[in-house]
Amino acid sequence: MVRRPGGGYVRLYNAKPYAAAIDQGARPHDIFPKRGNRLVFFWQKKNKMVFAKRVKHPGNRPYRFMHGATLAMGREFGKRMTGSMVRVAKKF
Repeated sequence: MVRRPGGGYVRLYNAKPYAAAIDQGARPHDIFPKRGNRLVFFWQKKNKMVFAKRVKHPGNRPYRFMHGATLAMGREFGKRMTGSMVRVAKKF
C-alpha cells in the first residue's frame, strides 16, 4: 500500500499463494505432496520423469518485484491525481 500526501493511497497486491515467497525470498524447505503420496515432475537436466515422496527446495533470493511495482504505481497515481486536481481547479 502506498500512502500519498493528503490521504490518498494505492493498494497493490498479488493473490497468488507463492507471490510472497518469490517477492521476499524463501529459506530452504521440504515440499510434500498435497494429494496422493508422490510428487511427479519432469527433470529437464536428466530428461526423465521423477516420482518422489518429498523434495528439498534450496530456497531462493528475494526478487522484490512488488516493491518496484508499488513505486511505479505510486508515481502513476501521483501523475493522475495531479492532472485531475489541475482540471478541477481550472473550473473555479
